[in-house]
Amino acid sequence: MRILHIERKKKLGGQPLRTLAEIEVLRQRGHDVSLACSPDSMLGDRMEQAGVPVMRLRMSGARLYTSAPRIRRHIVRGRFTIVHVHSARDHLLGVLALLGVRGVSLVRTKHNTVPLKRGVFSRLLYDGLTDRLIAVSGATRDVLVADGVTSDKIVVIPDAVDTRRFSPRPKQPRVLAELGLSAEHFIVGCAARLGSKSVQARTLVRAFGKLAPRFRHARLLLVGHGSEGLVEEAMKLGISDRLIVPGFTEDMPAMLSVMDLFVQPNKKAGMGNALLEAMAMAKPIVATRVGGIPEAVVDGVTGRLCPPDDPGAMADTIAAVIEDPKALQEMGEKGRERAEKLFDRELVTDRIERVYAQLVNERSR
Repeated sequence: MRILHIERKKKLGGQPLRTLAEIEVLRQRGHDVSLACSPDSMLGDRMEQAGVPVMRLRMSGARLYTSAPRIRRHIVRGRFTIVHVHSARDHLLGVLALLGVRGVSLVRTKHNTVPLKRGVFSRLLYDGLTDRLIAVSGATRDVLVADGVTSDKIVVIPDAVDTRRFSPRPKQPRVLAELGLSAEHFIVGCAARLGSKSVQARTLVRAFGKLAPRFRHARLLLVGHGSEGLVEEAMKLGISDRLIVPGFTEDMPAMLSVMDLFVQPNKKAGMGNALLEAMAMAKPIVATRVGGIPEAVVDGVTGRLCPPDDPGAMADTIAAVIEDPKALQEMGEKGRERAEKLFDRELVTDRIERVYAQLVNERSR
């Protein structure tokens, strides 16, 4: 199959990383896959380095409409059979580009639980002009159905993880040394876009502030962009010496290796790549009970769930896990098993391939 992914996001967060993984596996399986992206897209840079054909064009403001004829010509000349979009703006671009074009199916992945805009145009965009909607969780599917999308058009395909790259391993001494930590520390970790409104990283810092006097050997490791305000919060709480903020890293398996417990403090979430990566590395999880997270984390089995925006409840949940070393290990092991069974990226790509094949077959009838 000839597949064109359109992704407007510029930074390498969870959504573009899912797109990257899908493109990589589909190409390994012999499909002809290309990417259309924003001019300064980090995903585009990564794909070009991997030898993937990349088309860069504007997708914001009025320029989106002037880009539509250009990408339409690209789709027709390239004889693509599938166009796969991921965000609201590139979804609109895909619809405009395919107006009047035959033999090409449009797929949209909905990566979050943000409700759709109300109105006739939104219904037309999602229900009338899109051939298939992939929801990353049942919670995401429920949002689409509640906003009027025909359920038969929706298929739930969760986020995925490379369980070979993200596999259990001992704490990496090099990483511990770089972070100023030792094997004796109990490391509570989180990897996320720390400045995002969807991630309540400040709630985690406040929860750790409540734990710090009780667990002197504990340290809080926050990995990702946007930690500035969190450092200030830690200073107010008197725990700045217990907080480690190394910034963003490409080598997440090494960083995850040193964590004893992974915390996902989201306010909302479709599901979450970082969460699945931690599970694949046999890390027990504490996460908020929002969106698709409970579909990944089985409460009391692979981790513990707590309400969002509640530092006290989060602190109590983390403390209960720290104080039960046996459960800590068992949750990690069960999380690894669950990641291999449900979220391995090869299995997830199988399901995406089936969606594509079904659409191609429907078009050929």
